[in-house]
Amino acid sequence: MKSALLALLAGAAAWLAPAAAHAQMMHVDSNDWRQTDRHDVLQGSQAKPSFLVELRFGPYLPDIDSGVTGGTPFKDVFGYDCGTQTESSVTPRFAFGLEADYMAVRIPYVGAIGPGVGWSYTNFSALARDTKTPSICSGETTSLTIMPMHLSAVLRADELMRRTGIPIVPYGKFGVGMAWWRASDDFGTEQVCGTASATASCGGGAPVLSSGTGLTPSLHFALGGAIALNCLEPMTAARLDESTGVHHAYVFGEYYNDQLILSKNVMHVGVSSWVVGLAVDF
Repeated sequence: MKSALLALLAGAAAWLAPAAAHAQMMHVDSNDWRQTDRHDVLQGSQAKPSFLVELRFGPYLPDIDSGVTGGTPFKDVFGYDCGTQTESSVTPRFAFGLEADYMAVRIPYVGAIGPGVGWSYTNFSALARDTKTPSICSGETTSLTIMPMHLSAVLRADELMRRTGIPIVPYGKFGVGMAWWRASDDFGTEQVCGTASATASCGGGAPVLSSGTGLTPSLHFALGGAIALNCLEPMTAARLDESTGVHHAYVFGEYYNDQLILSKNVMHVGVSSWVVGLAVDF
């Protein structure tokens, strides 16, 4: 009797062991960083929407002089070295920005699409030059602040990553932009000489336009690629997903272009440049 009972228990243990291992395996798979086996992130159009937030860094050099006939005012102001009294090309300035995308709809076997909104900031500064004797610089500083913004449709082709585990996500953006800018000196507003619409005089009676702030509309276009960092530490990424709701962390690189829509009576502060950064989706 005792031997029969032991045989029965051994048989039950042999039957339950694979089931327990399978249950444990399903728990690990459900936390797979690729999310291929998760029930809340489906492979079709029924997948839940997600948010993606980007922190962006890159060089910025506006194409202002292309919109000016018969002169290069941007280069004259920000490309002149008062110490050596030499003029050279303007060096791009550092720009940083933020972007938030709402990936509302999933396209089967392609990825997700939705609206995105972005904001960036950069600033140029240089010593002001004398209007009568341009080779002489004053102690006053001329500055130009630019804040580009855009509203775009964003397509992220992440199905390859979700289905195969290859941690690469190509993406594209297309929409409209608006750049806010402000030109000023230490005392407030920069005086720009030689313009037609003038209300005051500059030097020997040349007309003056007092330039303060403005908005420049544009079309926004971008292409980029992101690499998911979850593949480096899958289990850590799975625990982070469960505890915070952050599905993936990415590093990315992107080329973008802000093409001017209207060319008359606006300052050309648009740019063609690139950015790198970090992103998370949740």
